[in-house]
Amino acid sequence: MKAKFLALSVCACMFFVGCATNDSTKIAAGSCSVDVVSCDVNSVMGEYKATLPCADCGGIDVVLKLGVKEFIYNATYQGRDEKDMQTGTYSIDGNIITTTNLYKEIQKYKYANDKLIMLDSEGNEVQGVLADYYKFTKVK
Repeated sequence: MKAKFLALSVCACMFFVGCATNDSTKIAAGSCSVDVVSCDVNSVMGEYKATLPCADCGGIDVVLKLGVKEFIYNATYQGRDEKDMQTGTYSIDGNIITTTNLYKEIQKYKYANDKLIMLDSEGNEVQGVLADYYKFTKVK
C-alpha cells in the first residue's frame, strides 16, 4: 500500500513539474510584455504622456522622453504658468526603469505593453481611484 502511494505521489509531482513552463522568456529581440522579466533599451525608448493628479490644479501634463541612456521629463501644470523640466539618465532592471535626475532624485516606472506605470516611493504601483492617472502611454 505504501509503495503504491509513493509511486502515485512521484507521478503526480512529475506531472506538475512537467507542466510548469516559463514561456515568458521566449520573446523577440526588442520587445517586452507584462510577463517578461527583462526589457532592452530599444523596447522602452520613445515618448510617453500622462496627466498626473494635482491637489491644487486641474492636473499635471507630463511628457517623458526616453533616449538611449538619457531622459527628459517635461511637466506643465494646468491652469498655471508653471512648468518643470528635468533631465538625467535612466537604467533598466528587468521591466523596471529607474530615472535619476541631475540632483540624484530617483523615480521608478514599470514597463508593460508600451506603457509606463509610475511607481510610488517604495517601488509599488499606486492603488485606488487615482491609479490610472499614473499610467503613461507611449505616443512615439
